[in-house]
Amino acid sequence: MWKALHEGLPVKVKLHSRIPSISPICPRCNEQEETVVHCLWMCPDSKEAWRLAGLPSLTREVETWKWWLEFQNSIAGGSNTVEKQELAVNLTWQNWKARNELIFEQRRKTPWICLEEARRTASERPRKC
Repeated sequence: MWKALHEGLPVKVKLHSRIPSISPICPRCNEQEETVVHCLWMCPDSKEAWRLAGLPSLTREVETWKWWLEFQNSIAGGSNTVEKQELAVNLTWQNWKARNELIFEQRRKTPWICLEEARRTASERPRKC
């Protein structure tokens, strides 16, 4: 999550700026340039996973740290805040993994599978007593 919030992931736009022969277009949707925000939260597959999770999603491209603050504010004071935070972090991770599996293994994960894996990962984490 730290790398995502600090724009440290090797997304296509970043790779294209260093190696112009690499296309900056998102490999999942083939519609937009792949920025960190697009890849993890704005790509149609990512947005669908967030919608299925019932978590607040982005409606516009913003800096990643601003998204995290907006997300925290949107769930503050509600029930299950910690669980929503854990699901959000794990869903972000699963969206990144789905992108990489498509690029490196030519396997496409559906938004539903990303969500299920995020839920499973969140539930496996040890809880403090």
